[in-house]
Amino acid sequence: MLKSWVAAGKSGISNTRDDTMVLALHVLTAAGFGKSYDFDNATSTVTEGHKMTFGDALHVVLSKFVVVLLSSSLNIPRGAVAKILPRSFTDVQFAIAEFKQYLVEMVAEERASVGKKSEDQDNLMSALLRASDLRDAKGDGRSTLSEDEIYGNLFIYSFAGHDTTAGTLAYAITLLARDNEIQSWIKEEINAVIGKEQDETWDYEKLFPQLKRCLAIMVSLSSAIVITTSPRFHQS
Repeated sequence: MLKSWVAAGKSGISNTRDDTMVLALHVLTAAGFGKSYDFDNATSTVTEGHKMTFGDALHVVLSKFVVVLLSSSLNIPRGAVAKILPRSFTDVQFAIAEFKQYLVEMVAEERASVGKKSEDQDNLMSALLRASDLRDAKGDGRSTLSEDEIYGNLFIYSFAGHDTTAGTLAYAITLLARDNEIQSWIKEEINAVIGKEQDETWDYEKLFPQLKRCLAIMVSLSSAIVITTSPRFHQS
């Protein structure tokens, strides 16, 4: 993302929102589903048996959530949608079907490999599958997850995390760009904590708690977003 911004030259960029939406999608696909892509190629690979990429299907489902709800509640067969409803409903129904198929395939793939890696390597999907497998091991499903609950949790994680992550990042980048003093303050901490280490050697659990200035800035920005988007703030 930064490389694409630098490539814009002196003209720079005027809007961070679209790119932070893509960045947030990367975070979700990696942390949630264990799928990583280059920034400019998040939606370039169509898996065999599909007509949309996983990134495209997920993006449509998340960005058109109101249409997804209407489409699901109307319960109209896909073949009849094109004759009755606008094109947007047809596109969303197609994306829903593709997203569901991807989920089924990825859960099956992850389940086959979850026993071959340690819990330290887990993404959200593999962590949920470990919880689900307890049901078979203990013979009691009351405190474990069913297959439908796995899909539901993955979707809720994606939906709840996408806009909030993208919005916070867009807000933070814009505010930091306006304040060189805070930028320098954060840069000093990052250089002190990370130094000349290459990103391949970064240890998240070790480094993240040490970035107290960065954490303080993000907490204050998150609070500012909540306050400034509150109806009470605008009423006052």
